[in-house]
Amino acid sequence: LPVVIVSEATSRDVATARASKTLWKYSQDARYRAFGRTVNAVQLVCLVLCGIITAFLVLRSANVNVKLPFLKQAHAATSLLPPGLA
Repeated sequence: LPVVIVSEATSRDVATARASKTLWKYSQDARYRAFGRTVNAVQLVCLVLCGIITAFLVLRSANVNVKLPFLKQAHAATSLLPPGLA
């Protein structure tokens, strides 16, 4: 009779199984990872937006002229008023 012993896998066992593509686990790998941690799609979008805003602010503080078509220079007091009233 063949004998099977089931125990917790060591790191060497996992590396061997991964190399031979026989590693099996209960859950899927995370789809998105950031900074070594699992993140969902909303968190990933927030991180990307924070990165873009940070890059824009760094360029602006270095006096690099960054023109964005959807942002126009306007005074804070008159930007909410219709053009005829300002």
